[in-house]
Amino acid sequence: MFELDGKIALVTGGSRGLGLQIATAFAERGATVVISSRKQEACVAAAERIADATGAQVTPIGCHVGQWDQCDQLLEQVYDRLGRLDDERRPLRVHPRADGLEPRAGRRSRAGRCADARIRCRHGG
Repeated sequence: MFELDGKIALVTGGSRGLGLQIATAFAERGATVVISSRKQEACVAAAERIADATGAQVTPIGCHVGQWDQCDQLLEQVYDRLGRLDDERRPLRVHPRADGLEPRAGRRSRAGRCADARIRCRHGG
């Protein structure tokens, strides 16, 4: 298997379900994990659960990725607190009607594309 020691991963939708499992797997492999979902209290509970189980550093940040300003704030907080971001996962998508959007099948949400573009810009890609 691979190790993620020293890497920083952001998992949106990370407070439950598949997102929680992905965040836990990253932490088990040594990554510092940022968990984000709409409810801050759910993020805190999930972060504590993962940190207790793995010993990893887990940072909870509430964010509704269907809101542009919250996406900006999420990335700013990650960079302010941790200095960089090595990986980003969105196992759960924005609700199709969030922010008045109607994405086509197989297409990513505006917030997802926005986050990808910002991450690539920060990494120089």
